[in-house]
Amino acid sequence: MEIMTLDETNEQASDLANDIYFLVMDHVDKEKYVEPDPDSEDGGTRNTPKGRELYYDIEDLLMGKPSRGNMYWFTDE
Repeated sequence: MEIMTLDETNEQASDLANDIYFLVMDHVDKEKYVEPDPDSEDGGTRNTPKGRELYYDIEDLLMGKPSRGNMYWFTDE
């Protein structure tokens, strides 16, 4: 059994959070979570504040961190 470093564990949690985030994006109104990135030359997007909160809440959940109490992603706020 290989013992992973904290950095490797954090990287795996971030990768899994990213995968879950994009899976969720396939099932929600993306306009609430992503927006055009004005700094992107190729028409890329960036997370809205609500999108960032969703991603970081997923990552925190996977890493066993306490919730920030802002789990409102699926509301109309």
